[in-house]
Amino acid sequence: MPENQEQIDHIMKNYKMPFFLHSPSIHPYHEYASTYHAHAAMYEIYLFLDGDVSYYIDGSRYNLKKGDLLVIMPGTIHKAFIHSTDSYKRLILSINESMLPLLSSEETDLSSELRTHANQLFHLSESELSYLTNLSDLMYELFKKKYTWKPTASFGDDLLLTSYLTIYLVHICNALRQELPFHPRPLDGSVEQVAKYIDSHLTCDLSLPKIAEAVHMSKSGMCQKFRAYYKTSPGEYITTKRLALSQKYLLEGKSISDSCYLAGFHDYTHYLKTFKKKCGVTPKEYRKAWADFPS
Repeated sequence: MPENQEQIDHIMKNYKMPFFLHSPSIHPYHEYASTYHAHAAMYEIYLFLDGDVSYYIDGSRYNLKKGDLLVIMPGTIHKAFIHSTDSYKRLILSINESMLPLLSSEETDLSSELRTHANQLFHLSESELSYLTNLSDLMYELFKKKYTWKPTASFGDDLLLTSYLTIYLVHICNALRQELPFHPRPLDGSVEQVAKYIDSHLTCDLSLPKIAEAVHMSKSGMCQKFRAYYKTSPGEYITTKRLALSQKYLLEGKSISDSCYLAGFHDYTHYLKTFKKKCGVTPKEYRKAWADFPS
């Protein structure tokens, strides 16, 4: 059954959950649209089950197949692009990085393992995929009982959920240690130039004419090639990366104005409006929510 989006929005905007499980399926297709986004202080563990999907992590693109696994670092922009209207199934676990040390031990450092293998594509065997899928089903049922408008959790459900979560993460890390990463789909040379220029000049003036001039392309040709590969415009890509950087600065305790200008925004009013539109909260609300996050 699809998630109750209103309920999810309420939960996530309050930022009071150390982790979040998403429903494995999305139906119907037209209700789901992914845009470039980032999660400050949250790892996203993405396990692909079914569909015709390309996944973008920062400047890399991967064409997914059943069993593919991605661990996305906090603050990294990413998106899924659905090529067809067939069913789209995936397992997503979002977990606050502050929770990982609580689940770790002196011998087993989950934070270090996830960080080492983050932002790369790995592929799981059928047996690993089956095991994690079944475990995820158990976690999801307990998760729904605990985090709903009217919780129905039974005695011990909290301990079971934490135990299953720990087992899930340990199996994910073991799989990452055993498999070799896959390389992303190669970029067109000119598109790679644009992406590298944006990354190295993110906090500078990045008007489209200036980028086009720097990579020796026409503005229209550059935009067309960039959109064909990344499925978004250069302007939206830049804005998302700058927002992710400003979120990082906010969490480090910098002022809102410093977070704005250090991330490359040159208009404070525009920054506030863009942040509210894209993140659903103001920078002040965002910083306070994460400052109050239980660790």
